[in-house]
Amino acid sequence: MAAHSPNFIEGGAIWSTYQFFLSNKGQAFWDEWKVSEDDGLYWQKLNHIFDEHHVGFDKSGFVPVKF
Repeated sequence: MAAHSPNFIEGGAIWSTYQFFLSNKGQAFWDEWKVSEDDGLYWQKLNHIFDEHHVGFDKSGFVPVKF
């Protein structure tokens, strides 16, 4: 979803300030999420996007802990 690399001046300023920069599609997704009031649906959509593009890590090694 990043539009600018942190290796360039414009991208570096954005990354250091906000820690992320979104493309137009990413920004539209974010804006739609903010007004939707349905966090569950948008987390599901975001996870689907990550899964489609093989972004993330294998969470099967985690063990749920109850306090």
